[in-house]
Amino acid sequence: MNKLKFLAGLLAIFTLVLAASTGYFYMATLDQEQEITSLEHELENLTQDYGDLLDDYTQLNQTYHQLEDDHESLLDEYSQLESEYNHLTQEYEELLNDYNFLKEEQAVGLTEYYGLAIRDGDEGTVLGLTTRIVMGPGSIYLDVGTNIFGETTQEASQTSLYVANQHTDLDLMNEYSVLISWETTADIIDGPSASAAETLAIIAAANNQEIDGDVVITGTINTNGEIGPVGGVEEKAIAAMENGHEKILVPSGQYVDIDGIEVVEVDNLNEAKTHVGLN
Repeated sequence: MNKLKFLAGLLAIFTLVLAASTGYFYMATLDQEQEITSLEHELENLTQDYGDLLDDYTQLNQTYHQLEDDHESLLDEYSQLESEYNHLTQEYEELLNDYNFLKEEQAVGLTEYYGLAIRDGDEGTVLGLTTRIVMGPGSIYLDVGTNIFGETTQEASQTSLYVANQHTDLDLMNEYSVLISWETTADIIDGPSASAAETLAIIAAANNQEIDGDVVITGTINTNGEIGPVGGVEEKAIAAMENGHEKILVPSGQYVDIDGIEVVEVDNLNEAKTHVGLN
């Protein structure tokens, strides 16, 4: 009987130990599973962060290579522009040398006259105009120091030369060159409105005739000798009056009434020549 009680006690103790051990291992396993789950979450987050960083790196790498390509392209463009600039500079220096050479030659004819223009958008002004005729290849040279002539002005000056050549015995298209100097503070000279004045000045210089400086003109010149319309007639007339001129010739249909100066409409170059004393 005592042995049975003893065995029963041992069995109870073993059962308790086994239960305790099982509980311990269960709790340990549960903690490990939680730790593994936590590590898995951290690994997942790190993987996501790594993916984001990889995307950023890939994008930055693409941007870098694009900028590198743009840099090379800009270098090529810069080299091309530099080459064009050097070429234009060389052409300019050659033309300047030709001009200075012609300017130093003894002039066949010389005339001082005036032109009219608009500056600052709405103010008329009187410009000094010096015209020289020299031996040369039949060119027209425009000079305003450091200022720039617009394409329209250059084309109009070529027309002035062509028309003036029909009113002189000199062969201005082949045997003589015309040097025109404008006295102006404008940075850029553009527009054809002074081409009629240029034409009269060229004729006077080529024919060694005096031109009446009391009479000024505004208007374009057409290849057939007609005087074409221009803008700012009133402003130019006021400027001419304030500069002391007695008469201003304007294109037909553009008469303005200005106190202190006579305003006369002209249709063509022949009429204008009569008013400034040229034949």
